[in-house]
Amino acid sequence: MIETARGTVHEWQRDHMGHINVRAYLEFFDHAAWQTYAALGLTASLLRSGEANLAAVQQNVSYKKELYPGDTVRSEERRVGKECLSRCRSR
Repeated sequence: MIETARGTVHEWQRDHMGHINVRAYLEFFDHAAWQTYAALGLTASLLRSGEANLAAVQQNVSYKKELYPGDTVRSEERRVGKECLSRCRSR
């Protein structure tokens, strides 16, 4: 697995119930996805040129542990066939 993103959870990412908003998790995975694309040679300029295309067809997220402000979180990804599998961990 390769590390594709690392960051810190912020207080402003909490929702009205005090939980980290789902949008924050998905935004983190979006950042990690762009790093994965670049590692595969699918750069933003290549995609803009129309020589390659991507489609987000399906995302499956399993929440194993809640994140809290101040947590360091990292994403690891690996390629299995034509699919990329992501894993997000906190410390």
